Amino acid sequence: MDGVNRKTALNKRLKIDFYEKRLRGSNGHLCGKLKVMIKYLDKCCESTGQKLIDSNFQKIDSIFF
Repeated sequence: MDGVNRKTALNKRLKIDFYEKRLRGSNGHLCGKLKVMIKYLDKCCESTGQKLIDSNFQKIDSIFF
């Protein structure tokens, strides 16, 4: 992965962290759907599948915002 993709992937991961913190309930548990998305996005961040990451963040945005 080149520097630009690595930085973008890191930014995406920070955004995942933001969603994760925002969506934890008072009991600290994430909903199952979000857990699956986080795992999938983490996998994409490790590869160069940038388009996949972007399209999935749009899906998350549309679900939660």
